Amino acid sequence: MIADIILKVAEDEAKEEGEHNYSERPSLAGPERCLRQMVYWGLKYPRKPLPGRAVVIFDDSSWHEELTGDWLRKTSYKLHSQQMEVEISPTMKGHIDGILTDLSGKDILLEHKAINHFTFGMYEKGKIFPIDYITQTCLYLLGLNKIQPELIDALLLIKNKNTSQYFEYYISYDIKNDIAKIEYMMSSTDCVKIKPDKTFENLTQNCFDKFAEVNRCIKNNFIPPRQYERSDWQCNYCPYGELCWGGWENEIEQMESDAILDEEMETIANYYLETNLHLKEMAKEKEELKKKIKDRMKELKVKEGIAGKYIVKLSVREKKEFISPASKFEMLSVYLKKGG
Repeated sequence: MIADIILKVAEDEAKEEGEHNYSERPSLAGPERCLRQMVYWGLKYPRKPLPGRAVVIFDDSSWHEELTGDWLRKTSYKLHSQQMEVEISPTMKGHIDGILTDLSGKDILLEHKAINHFTFGMYEKGKIFPIDYITQTCLYLLGLNKIQPELIDALLLIKNKNTSQYFEYYISYDIKNDIAKIEYMMSSTDCVKIKPDKTFENLTQNCFDKFAEVNRCIKNNFIPPRQYERSDWQCNYCPYGELCWGGWENEIEQMESDAILDEEMETIANYYLETNLHLKEMAKEKEELKKKIKDRMKELKVKEGIAGKYIVKLSVREKKEFISPASKFEMLSVYLKKGG
């Protein structure tokens, strides 16, 4: 009775609100945001209305931010300046999620995101970094610097909408040199601070260059090349997906056949096939090597040691489960020494 109504209402409401005009904004600034999509938007091409489920997903994220704010107000941190407007450049403004003040009086920017379980897991494992979110955070710091020069740190707090886990990145930003550094990252699963020694250069400059390119394309009525493959999620969720990929089969059909390609292409093709053949074998071999190292460490009764230019460490971590008691697991870490 209700399941078929809510999403329809959300979709109808989005249609009534209409389309917002394209403008430079921090949420569009990152390198992962499709430039071609932004050009379509700026040229006012017709876009497919968001489905009700997408509207509800975006709305959910805003409410998760409110819920997190309520919990933060129960801590010793003071949360203030929520949704304060900051001017980042003459053509770009944004609204911050808030500023946190600790007991010592130090202010840090708070940027909150609520995301799906799969992407959260990728961030938590350190497999990828949220470049777009980090770029957005640095832009806000750049804007805040005009009114509060001493505020150069930010907490990018990411919430798993499925499990209510949190993952945080503590970011320091060198505004003069446009360098963002991840001082540490930490999951609410084990509350262990990990220092990834990760920096990002020219994030905000790249953003301004990107917007300049979008404006150039709009001015010249030029549609840039596609940034993603048809199967990528970015295209599946894009309101211009049908327009962008319309007739793409013909593009392929019209390409040349029986061409003689160069040696570089031969090398790449050979490596591609070799990679497919060896992936399974390599995964199996990795697990065997992992067990061998762990067994050897236990045999030597050593939990951490130096093997030439590598540091090998065996540790016990505690994993907090959703309902059942926390469980402990064995973790192996192998990494290069500094200067190794």
